[in-house]
Amino acid sequence: MPHLNAMGEGLNSDLRDKAVKSHRKAGSAASGWIVLDYVDVVVHLMTEASRQFYGLENIWSDARPVELPSSSAE
Repeated sequence: MPHLNAMGEGLNSDLRDKAVKSHRKAGSAASGWIVLDYVDVVVHLMTEASRQFYGLENIWSDARPVELPSSSAE
């Protein structure tokens, strides 16, 4: 699953350029699930099979959606 590693490395690189540091990384591409902890935000990178198996969307299905401001830097 090299695409999981590539997405994680790309995200880390982009955020590092914006002075956002990763606090912790867990999991691996081989497991099908990588978790990147940026303290205020936690990013889950998963294969489709892992996503179906763990069903994270079901855990948070009753959570209130939060509107994020759009970035003008793009």
